[in-house]
Amino acid sequence: MSRKIILLVEDDIDIRENMVMILEDEGYQVYETQDGAEAMIILENNKLEAPDVIILDLFMPVMNGREFLEVISKHTNEKLGKIPVILVTASEQNMRQDLEERTAAVLRKPIQIEDLFDILKSIVN
Repeated sequence: MSRKIILLVEDDIDIRENMVMILEDEGYQVYETQDGAEAMIILENNKLEAPDVIILDLFMPVMNGREFLEVISKHTNEKLGKIPVILVTASEQNMRQDLEERTAAVLRKPIQIEDLFDILKSIVN
């Protein structure tokens, strides 16, 4: 069985490093970026094999999660819009319906690792 690929888009370096370590310990191959713009450059330039899932922070500088979802949903490469996205947010507000419709799941920070693994298993395994 090949390793499943995750693109982690998170601006907080501590959270990003911890998540990479945890996900790699579970056998996932993880690519990381600090914002949506950097993630788009990687996806568009085919610098990595297409990820099986994207874990996306909502609030980031440069290109936030909402903007990233908008760009990939309208991208000329239709495959990008079909990659499942797990949206991660510290916001206590309910997500707008359009965000929930464009994501496979929404997780609140601090992330419960068991919940993340359950969602990943349902999406990529």
